[in-house]
Amino acid sequence: MPNWSPASDRLAFHSDLTGSNEIYVMRPDGGGRARLTHNDCHDGSASWSPDGRRIAFYSDCDGPRDVYLMAADGSNRTRLTTGLDGHGVPSWSPDGRTLLVNSARSGTRLIYRVAVEDSAAPEVLPIQWPGEGS
Repeated sequence: MPNWSPASDRLAFHSDLTGSNEIYVMRPDGGGRARLTHNDCHDGSASWSPDGRRIAFYSDCDGPRDVYLMAADGSNRTRLTTGLDGHGVPSWSPDGRTLLVNSARSGTRLIYRVAVEDSAAPEVLPIQWPGEGS
């Protein structure tokens, strides 16, 4: 799914144009397309930070789908989680300090809060989906 930058001047999206899913950005008119990731992994679910300087995304390069962060130009790729097996699009907090991600790694779909600026383990939020658990 394409994701608008906060300034509405660029879109982030994933595509398999090269044979593997990679993250790209482009202008809304379709011009200026740039590939940000370059690997044989599945990279997807790109989400702009509120200030437009970073993009959070999922990648399976190191095992199950983990959350990664990179600069908006594709540099400074950093892995934020280990073994998360995330799904959906990472959702930024308005202040850009945390991400909310969905994962079923425990067998139950849970929402995790992931700190962007430190190496704290993802924190499980007390949210249950209808019909799961008590």
